[in-house]
Amino acid sequence: DFYGREAFQEVDFAAMFAPLCKWAARVEEISRLPQMLAHAFQVALSGRPGPVVLALPEDLLREEATLPKQKVLPPFLPAPAPDSLAQAASMIRKAKRPLLVAGGSQWSGEGRQALAQLAKAWRLPVTVPFRRQDLISGAHPCYAGDLGIGPDPKLFKAAQEADLLILLGTRLGEIASQSYRLPRPGQKVIHVHADNQELGRVFHADLGVNATGDAFALAFAELPAPRKPTWAGWCKQLHDQRKDWAKPKSTGGLLDAGLVMQALEKLLPHDAILTVDAGNFAGWPQRFLTFGSRRLLGPTCGAMGYAIPASVAASLAEPDKCVVACVGDGGALMTGQELATAVQYGAKPIVLLFDNAMFGTIRMHQEKRHPGRVVATKLNNPDFAAWARSFGAYGETVSRTQDFAPAFQRALAAGKPALLHLKTEPDIITPTLRLSKMRAAS
Repeated sequence: DFYGREAFQEVDFAAMFAPLCKWAARVEEISRLPQMLAHAFQVALSGRPGPVVLALPEDLLREEATLPKQKVLPPFLPAPAPDSLAQAASMIRKAKRPLLVAGGSQWSGEGRQALAQLAKAWRLPVTVPFRRQDLISGAHPCYAGDLGIGPDPKLFKAAQEADLLILLGTRLGEIASQSYRLPRPGQKVIHVHADNQELGRVFHADLGVNATGDAFALAFAELPAPRKPTWAGWCKQLHDQRKDWAKPKSTGGLLDAGLVMQALEKLLPHDAILTVDAGNFAGWPQRFLTFGSRRLLGPTCGAMGYAIPASVAASLAEPDKCVVACVGDGGALMTGQELATAVQYGAKPIVLLFDNAMFGTIRMHQEKRHPGRVVATKLNNPDFAAWARSFGAYGETVSRTQDFAPAFQRALAAGKPALLHLKTEPDIITPTLRLSKMRAAS
């Protein structure tokens, strides 16, 4: 009697979420709930994983019914056909400068290991798209870096010069394609993806393989590799470039974020979990930290406010591991109150809060397009260390580079949630750019 008549807080949730998820539906009869739940799990976990939404009207919550148990079918994870593997191997053998781009989800520990093995056996340079650095160790001799936001210009140039792109489990959206400048005309493309509708959706692939990246890597690692691939020198060149790119160069200021990351690299355990928020500050941990056995959790959609809640969840899921959240001041002001949840449930993440008193990414674009015209990007921040302590967490302010390492060790030893308030220089907007220079150039 209430639906469609402006009931209090009425929303058509199925219509609202339909463009944002794999399946959205409204449960109309309680008897259908088990079947719809089973189908929801099947849809969510099959192919390219994604969210589903079932809207449950309030009146159904008050109904009583005897319902049969519904078996949830295991997700369908496609594997590569033998002829696809053979064709891919043939294309790689004929290439002069192949480049493998590994990304996506659904990677198992065995699949990651197979990726590392096949890269080493075939001497294939491996790059990853935005925030997929933990698919392969940064120390792997074939790791070439990431095609994320603000990548190494030398890596992008190499990607343009490659004559074969092997897209393993990833889509090639705006960021990975560097604003759709990849693939370039004339480049051959092998695209492996779990969702067959993704193959050929954005660009033409010379070979499309409907399989998870994990399954393809496991199968391809069993194939014989060439004894002396002609592109081995190309692979070493790209890895050496990556090593140089990952060395922080002093940017000045009392607290140098690059040197802080260099210190953090030495302090982090090999199995640490890092959650990274959205914002320009993320350029430092994503460029200067080594992942692989360390896990990286971060939104690829640019949503702020992720890192602190995610670090609480990660710490609860893996209580014996060191969990570190990297967040800007803007993101911390959105969801930082989840430190209260961490204290309440015994999670112990360490939050590194980069404070430059602004929404840095938006400010950068303002200065680039409208120099000196700053609108609503300045932040009047609290004492974040005192704020953390008010929740019952450990809090400390770090204003100098040399003070970071001992402060981090104190945070580790605190045995409870901790927040280190890093006071960064507002003018240093990225690892390679100052606002003042950009303003002058504009």
